[in-house]
Amino acid sequence: MPQLVDIFEVHQIVEQPIHDIGKQAGKPSLFADVYKACADGEAFLFMEGKSFTILKPIVEDGVSKLLVWVAYSKVGNAYQKFMPFIESRGRLLGVDEIEFWTALEPMNRFVRSKGWTKRYTIWSRKCSTT
Repeated sequence: MPQLVDIFEVHQIVEQPIHDIGKQAGKPSLFADVYKACADGEAFLFMEGKSFTILKPIVEDGVSKLLVWVAYSKVGNAYQKFMPFIESRGRLLGVDEIEFWTALEPMNRFVRSKGWTKRYTIWSRKCSTT
């Protein structure tokens, strides 16, 4: 079962994977943002082995949510392994919904099969100088 850990104590393990996720998602400051939120008690890092997730309780338009801000695992079946834990955290916090953001295209089809609803898509590109 994933355990709550202090990001300061494990930053050397999680920093590079979070930088890689941030690069892929077009969010180069992701690690700094996550580190600050964890240090300030606004987000929480849970680890099991070298797999981890960062959960952040949020409220949007009056709806309480548990944001799966970052999830990283090289273990097969990570969704099946970690989703029950994430859902139990959500129930413990009394949230209405669980939400995650992803830049991974293969996740779109997979999560639909698990009952997730796509709410919006963000597309971006560099602004041309001509």
